[in-house]
Amino acid sequence: IRIHHESKKEMRRNITDKVSSETIANHLTDNYIKLLAQPSKSQKQCNLTRLLTFHQMANKQKTQLYNILEKTLYDTMPGLLSFCKDGYPNYILDLLEKFSSKSKLMRIQPSSLAKKIKGISIKRAIKITEAIKQDSGNNEDPILAFQIQQIVKEVKQKKQTIKEIELQLLSQEEYNHPVSVLSSIKGCGDQSAVILSIEIGDVTRFESADHMCSYFGTHPKIKQSGDHM
Repeated sequence: IRIHHESKKEMRRNITDKVSSETIANHLTDNYIKLLAQPSKSQKQCNLTRLLTFHQMANKQKTQLYNILEKTLYDTMPGLLSFCKDGYPNYILDLLEKFSSKSKLMRIQPSSLAKKIKGISIKRAIKITEAIKQDSGNNEDPILAFQIQQIVKEVKQKKQTIKEIELQLLSQEEYNHPVSVLSSIKGCGDQSAVILSIEIGDVTRFESADHMCSYFGTHPKIKQSGDHM
């Protein structure tokens, strides 16, 4: 952001490696003392930040997979979507991994379904069977059935990866105190607290609470001109 605005200040229209290098060098020269006073992250903090970035990427990929799965189910077994109003429960993922098409689900009895899938009672199995019978999905393309199986496998793998990363983040003893302080805030759990602690790093690098809010993008920008606000 600093370099971007530095280029605009100098009214640079053509950006090349040479121009960018010169802009960076000039910015470092003009602000050397201020930049030197900024607290730097330790190697471990940098590594944790990278791990946190990987965690965010895995969550985005999981969301993308869920979106693809929803579209595919809408064409094949839309009745199952009524059980996924608050996300995809584990029993639905297990169900789709074993029975990825409408025809496969129609061939199994509710009692057998309840025995094969953890989290599905006979009552729930009956509801699932009735929902599948009444829905309008009739696309029995084996390619879509294969796609559903692969998406579910990828989702499970992403969930396991995310869980292991979160356990690794929570195991960092140096964040025990800031986590205990942040988790005392209503609505902030241990996982959110450790992520915030890693993102903040050394709290002294922020001059005020407003600066920290601005860093996280939660501080409103003020644009005022004459009678317009």
